Amino acid sequence: MTHKPAKLFRRFGAILYDLLLVLSLIFVLGLVFFWFFPASDTQTNPAFFFVITLPVSFGYFAFFWRKSGQTLGMLAWRIQLITHNAKKITLKHCLIRYILSILSWLAFGLGFFYQWFNGSKYCFHDQYSHTCIIQIA
Repeated sequence: MTHKPAKLFRRFGAILYDLLLVLSLIFVLGLVFFWFFPASDTQTNPAFFFVITLPVSFGYFAFFWRKSGQTLGMLAWRIQLITHNAKKITLKHCLIRYILSILSWLAFGLGFFYQWFNGSKYCFHDQYSHTCIIQIA
């Protein structure tokens, strides 16, 4: 069975949707943290937010990818993550995909636009994590 790769527009729509959800999660965690550990009078350590951002966002994506192959944003935009060999998505798939997609963003989105220039029509992090995002009904 062949699957239709998700278009870049749908991917970016899902990314924006998920970004808002992840930022909300980080905001709530920050509030809880500062409630229990009030900042000193000197200065709040901004590194805290960087330290919680990566594991919290990875946890969000990995949870949903492993559960159903769809985050809430992907569900809304009718796209789904699957593996190339139709097996269950593992934590290793998630971690490789997460790290490579961050690198894709840091390279001004080139890893995403790579979809337009390769024969398989998948993004850079799709190919190297052995997963792909497909369009569903």
